[in-house]
Amino acid sequence: MRLCGRRLHNILHDLLNFLEDEISEPFNGVRRFVHNDLWAEYILIDHNTSGINGIIDWDDAAISDPAVDFSGPYSGYGRPWLEEVLSHYTLDVGSYNISRAR
Repeated sequence: MRLCGRRLHNILHDLLNFLEDEISEPFNGVRRFVHNDLWAEYILIDHNTSGINGIIDWDDAAISDPAVDFSGPYSGYGRPWLEEVLSHYTLDVGSYNISRAR
């Protein structure tokens, strides 16, 4: 029983360390109108131009941290893709936005 308790303690310790590394700073910036559930299936692409024709499913829209709209694409396409998208974003996002999008 002691061995099991020690293993559980070690697992919980490792989990807490992981979560502390993953938690980003709280958002203190200007909140924006966000989709709040932005995934690839909600982005309509024009296959002739590769441009965006529209974004659908606005049921969860809110006034919130702009990073929330980058979390779905970040998890689907990774950091290089997110950095490319943010290079075209007109508002100042800073590197902190990438960590919050994770």
